[in-house]
Amino acid sequence: MTVPQFLLKELIMNDMMSGSMMGGMSVFGVLLAVALVLSIAALCKYLFFSKR
Repeated sequence: MTVPQFLLKELIMNDMMSGSMMGGMSVFGVLLAVALVLSIAALCKYLFFSKR
């Protein structure tokens, strides 16, 4: 059984879209995690090491 050409193109496009979406989401997740860690570190530094 052969898959029609237009259906094959549709499947490939769909797969590429979901792959790039996953890549974008993972990059966004990493950036969000880094921002969260840095903000927590800044908060700890402010709370525990500030000369008030």
